[in-house]
Amino acid sequence: GNVGAGQTAFRVAGLDSNLSITNNNVNVAGTLLDVGGGAGNINVTRGTLPNSGPAGTLTGGGISIANHGGGLINFTDKVTVGGNGVSLTNNAGTTINFTDVDISTNGVTAFSASGVGTVNVLTGTVNATNAQAVALDGIAGNIDFASTSASFGSGSGIDLQNLSGTFNFGTGTLTNTGSGTAFNVGSGTNASGGNANISYAGAIVSNGTGAAVSIQELTGGSVTLSGNLTDGLAGAGGNIVVAGIDNGTAATVTFSGATKQISSGATDGVSLIGNPNATIGFDNGGLDITTTAGAGFGAGSGGTISISGAGNTITTTTGTALDLDGATVGAGGVIFDSVSVNGAATGVSLNNIVGGAIDLGAVDLQNITSRGVDISGTLGSTLGFDSLNIGLNAANAVGFDLNGAGLG
Repeated sequence: GNVGAGQTAFRVAGLDSNLSITNNNVNVAGTLLDVGGGAGNINVTRGTLPNSGPAGTLTGGGISIANHGGGLINFTDKVTVGGNGVSLTNNAGTTINFTDVDISTNGVTAFSASGVGTVNVLTGTVNATNAQAVALDGIAGNIDFASTSASFGSGSGIDLQNLSGTFNFGTGTLTNTGSGTAFNVGSGTNASGGNANISYAGAIVSNGTGAAVSIQELTGGSVTLSGNLTDGLAGAGGNIVVAGIDNGTAATVTFSGATKQISSGATDGVSLIGNPNATIGFDNGGLDITTTAGAGFGAGSGGTISISGAGNTITTTTGTALDLDGATVGAGGVIFDSVSVNGAATGVSLNNIVGGAIDLGAVDLQNITSRGVDISGTLGSTLGFDSLNIGLNAANAVGFDLNGAGLG
């Protein structure tokens, strides 16, 4: 207990032989384990107290493993980590196993791993205050956290790049008060999203100007977000982006929380662009989109989309409410209870759409300056309205334009 913050309980540097660390009771404020270089197996256990007493503890202010070149590093018992969290860097050829790890930090990323290597977590929790919960880049693994939470004003709550394997982050809450993306997979760089199967059942709370979710450049696998998305800052942020799933391998993205609330102002509420290899689903209803100049829901350049369940709505002012271009509607259809705009050039635009049914419910398009409903190219889906009310506000505006459309 006399290892203070800034100090280290166990430092292993350049060791190529095997090492076992067994201690009855380790509870330190400083770094619990610092490994640099080497390639030997390292086994860390907490042991048991004398005279058949209970198991000891493994508690410390951080774990750092860097540039380890092979073998296994095993934490066979529960580890509790605070301080600087867990940092795993450039461990090519090494497999790092956590049986049970609970991480809690303030102002520091709680769990990070980058630069190849394999990381496995059987169970555990992550909680970051004023910081990122998880940052993973370029690793393989099987990670199964029971919960992951973060409150943050910069960066992302969970940021995942170039992963392979299975990554489940459990329940929890990501609360974003900044301009970064709360849940981020991949980037604009080709193939940066990886081919892992990724899931998170926690809530995503957008109280800043950043996006709720961005998923880009998947090379396979799946991303499933089954928690609620809520937007506490009207007129900015909270939007969803899925882009660049065009790398030749099928990938699936699913939003299945009962509430998916977006109030993104001049930014498009949902933007699905360039995803010919993707199947993207908004399940269980509750998709509630409000924008000003931003489009409500847009999908272009391929892919299969579906929007199902009750309570799906779009409300915009000058932004196009629904813009589908070159997409396939999935078996679940594209189903809205209501769609409304006030002041847009075009209210609803459908170009080269095939597949399942499109039902837009009660549609109210007012002060249209170009086209109320604009259908062009092939319309191979059925299109239905519970009601359709269009008000024009320009001399050459057209309420319902089928010029050049092929229906069938």
